[in-house]
Amino acid sequence: MIFLAVIIADILLLNKFNSLGMPTSTTVSIVFCLLGSAVGIGVLKLYGNDALPMSDLATYINTAKVLTIIGGILGSVVASFILGALIQYITRMFFTFDYQSKPKYWSAILGAIAITAITHFILAK
Repeated sequence: MIFLAVIIADILLLNKFNSLGMPTSTTVSIVFCLLGSAVGIGVLKLYGNDALPMSDLATYINTAKVLTIIGGILGSVVASFILGALIQYITRMFFTFDYQSKPKYWSAILGAIAITAITHFILAK
């Protein structure tokens, strides 16, 4: 029932974000929906078990694994931003300044590399 509730909440959340034109990530939304449901079940267990203190909530959730997953998500976002900015900076430095003196085939080569990388990412990854 928990997984069904997570999937329904995730579908509603993603549908609302997409209708507002906001960027969405299915992986991040499912991870945080599962984390929220785990916290909810932990709170229910603590509340129903002779009112144990809320400080025992960490015993019901694998916090080390949760922090590893969240760190991986945030690390990939930061790495993508840095690498994207670096590649864009190098490309703009190469093609923006004194572009009339550079041979035209350089832009074709860079375009071919970019399209090949995108196609590889779509098909292989």
